Amino acid sequence: MTGKYDVTGTMTLEAATETSEEPIEDMVRISSDTNANNKALRLSFSSLGCGPRATMTGETSFLIIETACPLPPVEECTSELVFTQGNGLRGDAGALELSVAGAIEVTCDGRTSGVGIRYELNGTRTAASLPGTHEAALTATGTNSLLERARQAALR
Repeated sequence: MTGKYDVTGTMTLEAATETSEEPIEDMVRISSDTNANNKALRLSFSSLGCGPRATMTGETSFLIIETACPLPPVEECTSELVFTQGNGLRGDAGALELSVAGAIEVTCDGRTSGVGIRYELNGTRTAASLPGTHEAALTATGTNSLLERARQAALR
Protein backbone atom coordinates (compact mmCIF):
# COMPACT_ATOMS: atom_id res chain seq x y z
CA MET A 1 0.00 0.00 0.00
CA THR A 2 2.83 2.42 0.79
CA GLY A 3 4.50 4.35 -2.00
CA LYS A 4 3.98 7.29 -4.33
CA TYR A 5 0.90 7.53 -6.53
CA ASP A 6 0.28 9.91 -9.44
CA VAL A 7 -3.42 10.74 -9.16
CA THR A 8 -6.05 12.61 -11.13
CA GLY A 9 -9.66 13.39 -10.34
CA THR A 10 -11.74 16.21 -8.95
CA MET A 11 -11.71 18.60 -6.03
CA THR A 12 -15.12 19.92 -5.02
CA LEU A 13 -15.51 23.06 -2.92
CA GLU A 14 -18.83 23.56 -1.12
CA ALA A 15 -19.50 27.05 0.25
CA ALA A 16 -22.81 28.16 1.74
CA THR A 17 -24.42 29.09 -1.58
CA GLU A 18 -22.19 27.65 -4.27
CA THR A 19 -20.40 24.47 -5.27
CA SER A 20 -17.53 24.28 -7.71
CA GLU A 21 -15.76 21.24 -9.07
CA GLU A 22 -12.28 21.42 -10.56
CA PRO A 23 -10.07 18.79 -12.18
CA ILE A 24 -6.90 18.07 -10.25
CA GLU A 25 -3.60 16.29 -10.80
CA ASP A 26 -1.40 15.56 -7.82
CA MET A 27 1.00 13.11 -6.26
CA VAL A 28 0.00 11.31 -3.06
CA ARG A 29 2.62 9.65 -0.88
CA ILE A 30 1.41 6.92 1.47
CA SER A 31 3.79 5.85 4.22
CA SER A 32 3.77 4.07 7.56
CA ASP A 33 2.96 6.31 10.52
CA THR A 34 5.62 6.02 13.22
CA ASN A 35 3.30 7.32 15.94
CA ALA A 36 0.92 4.39 15.85
CA ASN A 37 0.62 0.65 15.29
CA ASN A 38 1.53 -1.24 12.13
CA LYS A 39 -1.93 -0.57 10.60
CA ALA A 40 -1.46 3.22 10.67
CA LEU A 41 -0.71 5.23 7.54
CA ARG A 42 0.17 8.82 6.74
CA LEU A 43 -0.96 10.35 3.42
CA SER A 44 0.67 13.47 1.99
CA PHE A 45 -0.63 15.47 -0.97
CA SER A 46 2.25 17.02 -2.89
CA SER A 47 0.24 20.18 -3.70
CA LEU A 48 -0.66 20.74 -0.04
CA GLY A 49 2.49 19.57 1.71
CA CYS A 50 0.33 17.66 4.17
CA GLY A 51 -2.38 15.05 4.42
CA PRO A 52 -4.48 12.92 6.74
CA ARG A 53 -3.71 9.89 8.83
CA ALA A 54 -5.45 6.62 8.02
CA THR A 55 -5.83 3.13 9.41
CA MET A 56 -5.74 -0.09 7.39
CA THR A 57 -9.05 -1.97 7.26
CA GLY A 58 -7.78 -4.79 5.04
CA GLU A 59 -4.71 -5.72 3.00
CA THR A 60 -5.51 -3.11 0.35
CA SER A 61 -7.98 -0.72 2.00
CA PHE A 62 -7.94 2.04 4.60
CA LEU A 63 -10.14 4.63 6.33
CA ILE A 64 -9.19 8.27 6.88
CA ILE A 65 -8.82 9.40 10.51
CA GLU A 66 -9.71 13.01 11.40
CA THR A 67 -6.53 15.02 11.02
CA ALA A 68 -5.90 18.79 11.16
CA CYS A 69 -3.29 20.32 8.90
CA PRO A 70 -2.26 23.94 9.56
CA LEU A 71 -1.66 25.89 6.36
CA PRO A 72 0.72 28.82 5.85
CA PRO A 73 -0.79 32.14 6.96
CA VAL A 74 -1.89 34.62 4.31
CA GLU A 75 -1.78 38.29 5.30
CA GLU A 76 -3.58 38.53 8.67
CA CYS A 77 -5.44 35.22 8.26
CA THR A 78 -4.71 31.72 9.52
CA SER A 79 -6.03 28.59 7.84
CA GLU A 80 -6.38 24.95 8.71
CA LEU A 81 -7.38 22.03 6.52
CA VAL A 82 -9.29 19.46 8.57
CA PHE A 83 -9.67 16.04 6.96
CA THR A 84 -12.74 14.41 8.53
CA GLN A 85 -13.55 11.28 6.52
CA GLY A 86 -12.69 9.20 3.52
CA ASN A 87 -11.30 5.91 2.35
CA GLY A 88 -8.85 4.35 -0.03
CA LEU A 89 -8.58 1.11 -1.93
CA ARG A 90 -5.86 -0.34 -4.10
CA GLY A 91 -7.41 -2.58 -6.74
CA ASP A 92 -6.07 -5.82 -8.18
CA ALA A 93 -4.22 -3.96 -10.94
CA GLY A 94 -2.53 -1.72 -8.35
CA ALA A 95 -4.60 1.41 -9.07
CA LEU A 96 -5.49 3.59 -6.07
CA GLU A 97 -9.02 4.87 -5.54
CA LEU A 98 -9.07 7.65 -2.93
CA SER A 99 -11.95 9.69 -1.51
CA VAL A 100 -11.18 12.31 1.14
CA ALA A 101 -13.48 14.98 2.63
CA GLY A 102 -13.16 17.77 5.14
CA ALA A 103 -13.15 21.54 5.44
CA ILE A 104 -10.85 24.51 5.18
CA GLU A 105 -11.32 26.80 8.17
CA VAL A 106 -10.10 30.39 7.80
CA THR A 107 -9.77 32.87 10.68
CA CYS A 108 -9.37 36.60 9.95
CA ASP A 109 -9.88 39.43 12.42
CA GLY A 110 -11.37 37.03 14.99
CA ARG A 111 -13.98 35.73 12.51
CA THR A 112 -13.87 32.07 11.47
CA SER A 113 -15.55 30.67 8.39
CA GLY A 114 -15.21 27.51 6.42
CA VAL A 115 -15.77 25.75 3.15
CA GLY A 116 -16.24 22.03 2.55
CA ILE A 117 -13.71 20.23 0.41
CA ARG A 118 -13.81 16.78 -1.20
CA TYR A 119 -11.20 14.95 -3.27
CA GLU A 120 -12.16 12.04 -5.55
CA LEU A 121 -8.92 10.66 -6.99
CA ASN A 122 -7.63 7.67 -8.94
CA GLY A 123 -4.06 6.85 -9.81
CA THR A 124 -1.22 4.46 -10.21
CA ARG A 125 1.75 3.72 -7.99
CA THR A 126 4.95 5.19 -9.38
CA ALA A 127 7.34 4.16 -6.59
CA ALA A 128 7.32 1.90 -3.55
CA SER A 129 8.44 3.13 -0.14
CA LEU A 130 11.64 1.64 1.16
CA PRO A 131 11.24 -0.69 4.15
CA GLY A 132 11.33 1.26 7.39
CA THR A 133 10.52 4.59 5.69
CA HIS A 134 8.19 6.68 7.83
CA GLU A 135 6.51 10.03 7.39
CA ALA A 136 7.23 12.57 10.11
CA ALA A 137 4.86 15.21 11.44
CA LEU A 138 2.48 17.16 9.25
CA THR A 139 4.06 19.90 7.22
CA ALA A 140 2.49 22.67 5.19
CA THR A 141 5.06 23.81 2.68
CA GLY A 142 2.96 24.07 -0.46
CA THR A 143 -0.31 25.55 -1.66
CA ASN A 144 -2.04 25.74 -5.00
CA SER A 145 -4.52 28.02 -6.72
CA LEU A 146 -7.44 25.70 -5.90
CA LEU A 147 -6.58 25.87 -2.23
CA GLU A 148 -6.42 29.65 -2.44
CA ARG A 149 -9.87 29.67 -4.06
CA ALA A 150 -11.16 27.61 -1.13
CA ARG A 151 -9.78 30.17 1.30
CA GLN A 152 -11.47 32.99 -0.60
CA ALA A 153 -14.78 31.10 -0.64
CA ALA A 154 -14.55 30.59 3.12
CA LEU A 155 -14.16 34.33 3.66
CA ARG A 156 -17.33 35.26 1.77
